Formats: sequence, structure tokens, C-alpha cells
Amino acid sequence: MTDPRVAKLARVLVRYSLALKQGQLVQIRASPLAAPLVREVYREALLVGAHPLVRIALEETDQLLYKYGSDDQIRFISEIDRREIEEIDATLYLWANANTKGLSGADPRKVALRQQAQRELNERFFARAAAGEVNWCVTLYPNHAAAQDAEMSLMDYEDFVYGAGKLDSDDPVVAWRALDDQQQRIADFLGAKKVIRLVAPDTDLTYHTAGRSWINADGQKNFPDGEVFTSPDETKTEGYIRYTYPAVYAGREVTDVRLSFKEGKVVGAKAAKGEDLLRSLAVRTNRRCTGIWSAKCARAARRTRMGSCSIRTGSS
Repeated sequence: MTDPRVAKLARVLVRYSLALKQGQLVQIRASPLAAPLVREVYREALLVGAHPLVRIALEETDQLLYKYGSDDQIRFISEIDRREIEEIDATLYLWANANTKGLSGADPRKVALRQQAQRELNERFFARAAAGEVNWCVTLYPNHAAAQDAEMSLMDYEDFVYGAGKLDSDDPVVAWRALDDQQQRIADFLGAKKVIRLVAPDTDLTYHTAGRSWINADGQKNFPDGEVFTSPDETKTEGYIRYTYPAVYAGREVTDVRLSFKEGKVVGAKAAKGEDLLRSLAVRTNRRCTGIWSAKCARAARRTRMGSCSIRTGSS
């Protein structure tokens, strides 16, 4: 029997995060593991009069591409994909990997090459998004692999994820709109600041945000969410930062990341594990500039009562 919170999640994603309207074409991207949520989202999309387009992908295809694909094959972008980018009104990404580290053996050069090849497509998508022509949202469907990474049972992990999504509320949409009001006060406070300095163990980082807008992330793009973010001056970030919390990117784990910045650019990138991937992405995909800085506002994580921040390098 499907967890009733899955149907509740689908309703929030369709009616709040994406706010789908009658006649809109919505692309649903997922792996087979997310089938229960795909079904509920499909149902909700039909109920609001939208046209759902399902794209199910196997994890193993990426593994095969990086193992056997030539550079030309890795760089290849289908005209079908290009056309879909132009036609869709919304995209929903449902993350659910059977193995979150399935690409640990992939050649970092090939991974970076694929990222470069997809850059034009991604830029076109986000240009349409910035123009209000297409909407998008990303969420996670709880599964054993993600629960294992969190060192939790699947049952506890489901409670954690659905709780963070406020799905235990009588009306999750009302709860998210209340969070929006709370976070907007933080965004307004930070918006009045010109220079921000972070000081912590192995961290002393200064960046400039004068004239930059702070965005309130209230569950309409990433779900669940709970942060405010901005794009700092890409020429003025100075100092260094250490991340002790591990990250998984492109199916590979990177741990104990240390980044150094000078005049807004990454001049040093180290990691206890996955440093080759970290360096390859920073150099080959031109992600040396400070692109986005975010402050986490939500305190849903049961193991921490402190705030956190993230830095995304790349385009502002």
C-alpha cells in the first residue's frame, strides 16, 4: 500500500510548487524507483487539466555511457531533447537512485565533458525559466540508498523527508506560505548588508552583496527547501572555506572539501576524497567564479541546530 503522504506530496508539487494550469505540458523525469510518486503526480496533473509527459531513465545508462562511450557520443545532444526544452511548460525532477555512488568509477574527464556538452541546453532552459516561459521543481523520493547515506532506516528517513516537506500538516501549502513570510524577513535583513564575512574553524570568507537581490526559496523550486540566496559580486570573494559534510555529485562522493578564493575566483580546491572530480569540474566547466551563496534557514535536520551555508561556483 502506498504511503498516503506520497499523494499529499504530489498534490503540493503540482498545485503549489509548479502551480500547473490547464493545457500546460509538464515533463516528469524520474527513475523506476520513484514510480509511486510518478503515478500520483501524473494523476494530479490530469486533475488540473495539464498534459503530463513521463521520462523514465535507468541509472545504468549513464554508467554505460561513461564506460563505453566515445567523446563524440558523450558530447552528443539529441534534437529531441532540444525540442522538448522549447515545448514544455514545466519540468519536475524526482530523484531516487538505487546507488547514489553508482558513478564512482567513472572517468572524471568524461563526466566533465558531459557537463560541458549539456551546458548550452541548460542555459537555454534557464533562459526560458528567467523569462517566465517554463517552470521547474526538484524533489527527492525517499528510498533505501538515500536512507543509507543518511545512516537511517527507510521508515525514519521517510518521516524525516516528509516532515521537512510539512506533509504532516493539515494543509502543507498554508504551512509553506507561512515559512515564506518568515524567510522573507531574513532576506530583507541580508539585503541591507553590503559585505558579509563567515568565520568558523578552517573558514574565513568575505564576499560582497551590495546591490544584489536575495531570493526566498520557499519550496517552489527545490522541495523541500528553506533558505535564502543571492549571487555575490563575482570579482570580490576572498578567503577560504571548509566543508566537513560529504556531498555526492554525478554519482561520486566528495568529502572534506576546501576551497580558496581570490578576487572572486577559486584558486585552490582540495578534498580528502574525490579531489580529481572536484578539480576536473572546476577547471573544465569554467566554474571558478562565485555564482550563488545561500543561507539555510530551515532547521528540519534532526542532527543539527545550527545554520549552514552553501556556495555554488559558476555563472552569476
